[in-house]
Amino acid sequence: MPEKRELPRRWDALEVIADAFQREPIVVTLGGTTRELAAMRRSASHLYVLDSMGLPPAIGLGLALGLEDSAFEKIVVLEGDGSLLMGFSTLPTIALTKPSKLVLIVLDNGAYSATGNQPTAATVVDFCATAVACGMAAREV
Repeated sequence: MPEKRELPRRWDALEVIADAFQREPIVVTLGGTTRELAAMRRSASHLYVLDSMGLPPAIGLGLALGLEDSAFEKIVVLEGDGSLLMGFSTLPTIALTKPSKLVLIVLDNGAYSATGNQPTAATVVDFCATAVACGMAAREV
């Protein structure tokens, strides 16, 4: 019988992201993601968005547009599936404005972790296909 593969934990994903974007501004979604990244790699370039479900991509979009001519290579947004679903209308706006420096990373655990792990609608939404339908490039990792 094949061995059951353990899925990566959010902590592991955050470690990879923090290593990849050591200098760039990172807008961090609410809840456990904020607490874990702050505990792991607190940084003056991180904006921890507490109690603002659905807003991190819009905040990141504003930063990416405002910092277009800055020395930063990327403006990173760490978003959860539940929070992205709350602010879904930001995706077409991102596609419309085409910020060259914005990187949106969605951590999809299928649950509203910040409010008690209730299931999200992520099981019926293909985030990559939605982003592509909005005119953005996307990939799943």
